[in-house]
Formats: sequence, C-alpha cells, structure tokens
Amino acid sequence: MTRTDDQKREEVAAITAALSANASQRDAFIALGHTVLFTASIAFMGDVRPADEIEFVWVLLVGWALNAIGLVALTWSFQAAHKDGIRRIAQIHDDAADVGSKILDIANCIALWTFPSAMIAIAAFASLNLWSVM
Repeated sequence: MTRTDDQKREEVAAITAALSANASQRDAFIALGHTVLFTASIAFMGDVRPADEIEFVWVLLVGWALNAIGLVALTWSFQAAHKDGIRRIAQIHDDAADVGSKILDIANCIALWTFPSAMIAIAAFASLNLWSVM
C-alpha cells in the first residue's frame, strides 16, 4: 500500500486520538465500575447482617478476586494498547513492521469481562444473604 506523507501523518494523528480516547473512556468505565462493586459489597455486609451471620463469604471472595484480576488486566491493557499504537505508527512508515498484539486483545477481554462476572458474583452474594434474612 502506497501512501503519501500527508496520508501517513493523518493516519498517525487518527491513531493517536483513538488511543487517547480509548484510554480515558475505558479507564473511567472499568476502574470506576470495579471500585464501586468492591465498595458496595463492603457496605452491604455491614448494613444488612451482623458480621457473624454473613453466609456464602466464598462467593464474595470470588467477586473480589474478579475485581482484582480485572483491575490488573486493565492496567496491563493500557500498557499493551500503548505499545500496539507505537507498532501501528511504525507500520505506517514501514510496511514490513510488525503490527497487532494478542496481549492487548487478551488483557482487554479480561478487564472487560471480569466486571460483569464480579458483578454477578457480588449480586449472588448479596441475594443469598438477603434471602436468608427474609
């Protein structure tokens, strides 16, 4: 593929803008979501039942573990996204440069899907404990 220098500069600018938007939007959504889930689960425990009566703690621990894994994957995905963007820019200037990152795809997938998984685990914990109070 033959491109002019102006076309290459425009594509680099578009990739850079996409990287910036991606980083800020995903960071805001996933990091905040995981934090809210963790905080809500702690608040729930103290407000609904006394500590010695809480049941199914292992479900809560699964939710917390998924939160931690998701936040680590999110951090990892930002690093991988940056490296992938640099590789893509290099490829614009050199068609033989390596492009693509399986690590980025994996990290993004983990960061994204641990959020609903943690939400389900924490909701199950809350439901099980609320159900046994009624």
